[in-house]
Amino acid sequence: MGRCRRHIAILVVLLLSMLLQTAGTPARADDTRISIHDIQFSDDPAGDSPCAGQVVHTDGIVTAIYRAGYVISEPAGGPWSGIYVYDPDHLPAAGDFVQITARVAEYYGMTELSDVTAYATLSTGYALPPPVVATCEEAGSEPYEGVLMATGPVTVTTPSVGYGEWVIEDAIGSLRIAGQSDLWYLPQAGDSLSFVQGILFYSFGEYKLAPRGDEDLGAPAPTPFALHGTIVTPNEIITNGYILIRGQQIDGIASARPADMPVIETGGVIYPGLVNAHDHPQYNVFPALRFDQTFSNRYEWQESETYSDFRRRVDALTSAGLDCEMWKYAEVRALLAGNTTQQGAFYSDYWDCYAHPRMLVRNPERINRTIRDEIFPLRLSESSRDTLHERVQNGAYSAVMVHLSEGTDAESNEEFAIWNEWGLLPASVIIHGIPYDTDEFRAMHDAGASLVWSPRSNLQLYGETANPVAAMEENVRVSLAPDWCPSGSYDILRELKVADEWNRTMLGGTLSDEDLVQMVTINPAAQMDMDERLGKIAPGYLADLVVVAGDASDPHRTLVEATPRDVQLVLVGGEPLYGVKPLMQSILGNDAGEPISVCGESRRIRVALDAASIPGSDQTLSAIIDSLLAVDPGILPLDPCQAYRQWLPAIGLNIIQ
Repeated sequence: MGRCRRHIAILVVLLLSMLLQTAGTPARADDTRISIHDIQFSDDPAGDSPCAGQVVHTDGIVTAIYRAGYVISEPAGGPWSGIYVYDPDHLPAAGDFVQITARVAEYYGMTELSDVTAYATLSTGYALPPPVVATCEEAGSEPYEGVLMATGPVTVTTPSVGYGEWVIEDAIGSLRIAGQSDLWYLPQAGDSLSFVQGILFYSFGEYKLAPRGDEDLGAPAPTPFALHGTIVTPNEIITNGYILIRGQQIDGIASARPADMPVIETGGVIYPGLVNAHDHPQYNVFPALRFDQTFSNRYEWQESETYSDFRRRVDALTSAGLDCEMWKYAEVRALLAGNTTQQGAFYSDYWDCYAHPRMLVRNPERINRTIRDEIFPLRLSESSRDTLHERVQNGAYSAVMVHLSEGTDAESNEEFAIWNEWGLLPASVIIHGIPYDTDEFRAMHDAGASLVWSPRSNLQLYGETANPVAAMEENVRVSLAPDWCPSGSYDILRELKVADEWNRTMLGGTLSDEDLVQMVTINPAAQMDMDERLGKIAPGYLADLVVVAGDASDPHRTLVEATPRDVQLVLVGGEPLYGVKPLMQSILGNDAGEPISVCGESRRIRVALDAASIPGSDQTLSAIIDSLLAVDPGILPLDPCQAYRQWLPAIGLNIIQ
């Protein structure tokens, strides 16, 4: 307690000086620093910090990053050496040595730092302190709160105790595993894990170990295998190649048949899983909105009776408690088109029913905490704009997915000028941008902004669409996305057809087939700051892959012309979720999923999971469909061929027939 009090006066001066510091490497002042040990150490039976309520200056090595904060530690580790920092405004990397000024708080019994008023990275690349190895019983105690811990070997006793948490035990005691991070591993009762490590948290009256990722679990590795076919990376074409898959990742690409793993003969062309940078999946259970006119901006059609009727249908499903079914139905439809990542999923918890990484397609906002969605950006308050600007500047947001200039009138164009005037253009991924020309695209390039092009929806609602060629001439990155079913394409493959026809008839064929393929693979992955793990076939990338039947001699064209009938296999994280029965069985055996008919052809899909920690994970696709039809018999058919027949007659624009 005394050490905290001695430094209060010094901290006031230090705080002012740190706020004036510019980027660089601030000098470490040991005579003003309060160690994490001094903040955490307590002989209070409740474990409260002697510095609770006080502003302190400290530093440490970042050992873990979570959605709303991170953990810092003394370099040597050990008891009382770590502390959680609630700080959504900064995003350090593991191994950063950071210096912060913040308030010590007791958050429901856990000591943490919050209200960060000064932050600086002193250096990077530090080795993390070694985890403290302890039994389950020893690990769950006050001295190790915020500390990197390891225990094992252990057995899973309870695969779910709610909120994504589960329980392990060793020969001496048990320990709860927190739901702080998404894990690919799904605990099953009786599983043996050689070790479990992570940061010790305290909440709801219990100590809980929070793994930082699957690398913190000594779980058995899945059997590796290889896919053989023509590989489109997408920037390189490799004929007669083998993609080596170990666990969730691509382990390598080989020209010779591997001898140490099973080989799946796809007989097709293998692409990165398609990435959709803009959608509203929860609405994709409904057929097209039947407007009899075009509009000047998005605010006009949102005031129409047609849209009001649509909203009533949405509300009927949500009022019936079918939100999860709506999301899953939409994600199944995405999988049928080889779409493995789909933007637009707003979720609440790590353990929710549809956005867990093992549940169907990937949700970018879930796996990348630096993505921010702004659907109605001009409604932001001044304080919200300031916070957004600060977080972009600090790197806490690397991609702001912003709906901007969705219309053809002067008001729509003015939205760009306002957003730019607010200083929010850097890191912006502008969705729509219909009226933009050279000046806007040049400003976007200078600020590092990019464009999401949704021609089908734009043409249906406004009769015009953005100019991707003008954007690319100014070196603005462009991706292609359907927007949503009510006015956009049924799926991402259909949107490729729209873009292709618009390119041939209105853009003079300026866009190459390779350009279009990049717009649904590496470009959207880069826009969402995930191009080091998604959108490409390369060692170390996630094994999100789609196999398409077609002409291997012209593979970029093959994808542009592909329909869901051509999709033969879809993997997410190395797991086959959808495909033709022979390919699914060649990887999974007889447990190859639920039968489904697509355009009159038999397919298999895996929707239900044996995952006690994910609510509703055991739902089958047939059960999901039945529950939706019971409330709204007019939902959009799941089968793409049926949906196309219902959907196209409502369109009045020849260019997108």
